[in-house]
Amino acid sequence: MRVETAVDLQDIDGQLVGGDLFEIAARLPTQFIDLLILDPPYNLTKNYNGNYFRKLDKECYTS
Repeated sequence: MRVETAVDLQDIDGQLVGGDLFEIAARLPTQFIDLLILDPPYNLTKNYNGNYFRKLDKECYTS
């Protein structure tokens, strides 16, 4: 579920909430999380010990 505005616990109880934590955290009720899984942003230009990864266009993922 996406959180576009502030929600109460009843609105999201038993739901999987997806989104950018920095964008939606202020819209969520306090002290309600049972499990929080965070992953780093992907699709960035990076250099890992000489292995270069280049950011791809969104079209590469949607087509």
